[in-house]
Amino acid sequence: IFEDPVASSYVGGIGVHWYADGVFPASALTTTHERHPDKFILYTEACNGFLQGKYPRLGYFYRAELYANSIITVLNNWVAGWTDWNMVLDMQGGPSWVPNYLDAPIIVDKDAQEFYKQPMYYAMAHF
Repeated sequence: IFEDPVASSYVGGIGVHWYADGVFPASALTTTHERHPDKFILYTEACNGFLQGKYPRLGYFYRAELYANSIITVLNNWVAGWTDWNMVLDMQGGPSWVPNYLDAPIIVDKDAQEFYKQPMYYAMAHF
């Protein structure tokens, strides 16, 4: 789309899915910026819990480290913004209309009427 002058005039930037981190090197983001410096790059759909021990894990710092590392890496490669897929979920990692239960920066325990700021929340707060 960016290579077509007419189509490119209708597009301000691109979204890059977070879960492609292991597929494409961060340098691909810099290459994209160098080829199209007038377009923004937005990192989207960051989430944890779908592969590594599913569902919310209260107080699990490894997931915060994944977030912090990702944010630092992509910001150093011309990404203008970074978004989480779900900022708030319940204790089961939902609600979800598909069986895709995840962790989140904030977990709500509706039975106890409490919420918990996860390590991922604090990692994101630094940026």
